[in-house]
Amino acid sequence: MGIREDYAPFMDSQGYISDYEGPTLYSSGNLLRYTSEYYIALKQNGVLTDEDRAKFRELIAACWCGEPGILKRYPINKDQEGPDDYFLVATAAKVIGTPEIAQAIYDYGNKHWWNYNNYPDQVPTWKNTSAWFWRMPWLIAHFAFCADKSPGCFRNLAWSTDVRHVSGSNTDAWALSYSMVLAAPDTDGYKAIKTEWLGNLHKTFPGGIPEVMSKSFIKGPHPSRLWYGLETRSA
Repeated sequence: MGIREDYAPFMDSQGYISDYEGPTLYSSGNLLRYTSEYYIALKQNGVLTDEDRAKFRELIAACWCGEPGILKRYPINKDQEGPDDYFLVATAAKVIGTPEIAQAIYDYGNKHWWNYNNYPDQVPTWKNTSAWFWRMPWLIAHFAFCADKSPGCFRNLAWSTDVRHVSGSNTDAWALSYSMVLAAPDTDGYKAIKTEWLGNLHKTFPGGIPEVMSKSFIKGPHPSRLWYGLETRSA
């Protein structure tokens, strides 16, 4: 089967990708992350279309919380959105060519001191530490790269330090750092960091990101292990 056929059983009725087969509507807490990985995989495997870009825009727009740039977990959810979904949404926007999405995420953060509190009427921003993305300068640098902005010296250093020091068997850390690598500038300095990151990845996961994906999904085999990040496999 092809990539679309493999992912189809994991897609809900609105087009969001879940972490398990046969999902009901909005049944996963990280729909935006898995959906973003799907669209990145479409691009990586050479089958992304303009219709796919339009659908990605539609799915993300349905999850804007009041204004573009701040996300909720899915259209009818009122829980605080976490950084992992932001990581992947911004990366997908950069990779597949929907730059206005990454720009909106960056602009919202820049305007609101990098606080992404979905529902301040439920939890005040000063109290909602989960929404304080400014405590993760590497994430803000990632947003900047996705929006084709300069992150500044301090955040750039935080980004490079974070990427270069990922280690061990934490699959989530490797998956998120891969999204950072994907969005980084393609210049010599960053190429060197990417090469170092890839070497470190292969020390634990010689099968690259597909191996990371195969060990990330605890509810059963997921098509991301077959189609996502194939270029990271060791020779």
